Amino acid sequence: YHWTLTDTRKLEQQMAKAKTCFVIGAGFISLLTVSALIKVAPLNYTVVELEDQVMPQLLDATGGEALERGMREKGIEVILGDSVSAIEPSSHGSASQSDGDGTRHSALGTRHYTITLGSGKSFDADMIVCGTGVRPNVDFLSGSEVKLANGVVTNERQETNVADVYAAGDCAETHDFLSGERVVHAIWPTAIAYPGSLSWNVTELFGLASASVGEFRDRPGLEPIVFHNAAANIYRKLLLDGDHLVGAVVIGRAEHIQDLGVVQAMIRRKTDISKWKHMLGGERINYGMLAYETIKR
Repeated sequence: YHWTLTDTRKLEQQMAKAKTCFVIGAGFISLLTVSALIKVAPLNYTVVELEDQVMPQLLDATGGEALERGMREKGIEVILGDSVSAIEPSSHGSASQSDGDGTRHSALGTRHYTITLGSGKSFDADMIVCGTGVRPNVDFLSGSEVKLANGVVTNERQETNVADVYAAGDCAETHDFLSGERVVHAIWPTAIAYPGSLSWNVTELFGLASASVGEFRDRPGLEPIVFHNAAANIYRKLLLDGDHLVGAVVIGRAEHIQDLGVVQAMIRRKTDISKWKHMLGGERINYGMLAYETIKR
């Protein structure tokens, strides 16, 4: 698992001896880990994901396809719609020996595993990274007066139900800015974007800039405005509810996401963009003008 600095140190030790790496889960943490690893460790990587796309919690299907294409271009094998059913010690590898618990080691001290998937496929690996989701660490508050649900329940000012006790960041459960539902957005940009949680994620993965803000999946009542250059692996979708932006997803280069903060501001301010709709489908958008109009209002 890759949750702490200690986990990172363990990964550094293991990757120095490994030749193959199997990754369970294609969510944010798993892919961020692999994207960092491939820069320093030229291993053979395989990623398996239960859903039918990579990054299912942060990208729509087309955005997921664009990111998957970037992964495959880096030599990463991607398996979708499958899951791990068993992990067992393996005798594969040269000069392997047992350490007494059944796990095999090579002469270099590398462990070997056989991973079996629900589909029946099996893979051998020296190193396994598991990133199948996180949950708020709030068990220490059980039995206290602080109200808990999926996280620590807070209002729009991050106040809990106990006077002078606040919660913020990955542990806090607050109202989603758009839907009004109670949510935990366990990603750093969202954690600092209070009051009112608005899902907001920006990162660089496999040489691609990836970003999403607010809603990113199509649903009845929303109008998508899309620019897609498949050859260049550039994809942008803006989602409108009437004349107001409610979300966006972008895959491309750094310059394609650098002004997404303007989109976030327009969502928060509920800016009427009816007179600019015709400008939103091209490769380039005059975000400077939109920012000026948003602030002016």
